[in-house]
Amino acid sequence: FTLVKAKPTTGRTHHIRVPMAHLGHPLVGDVTYVGRKRSKADPQWCPRQFLHAWHLNVTHPRTEEEKSFEVPLAGDLATVLKQAFSQVENDGEMIPI
Repeated sequence: FTLVKAKPTTGRTHHIRVPMAHLGHPLVGDVTYVGRKRSKADPQWCPRQFLHAWHLNVTHPRTEEEKSFEVPLAGDLATVLKQAFSQVENDGEMIPI
């Protein structure tokens, strides 16, 4: 498994999931794009689809003001990472989780 930082250009549904599956690297827990074997194995160690939007930029539809939001990794996904790794690489810098 590989931890990937993706930067989609639109907010379209499946914009990350389909290309990753096409490349042979479907998201953990994504029952739509993984085979039967993985769809049964993933829930044993990861409680849900491993997809998290930690940073989001949007333009307000009326005021056209740019808004930016950041959210830390959800607790259940952080636990999965802690069990698999002691550190996560973020922009080339090792940070403890």
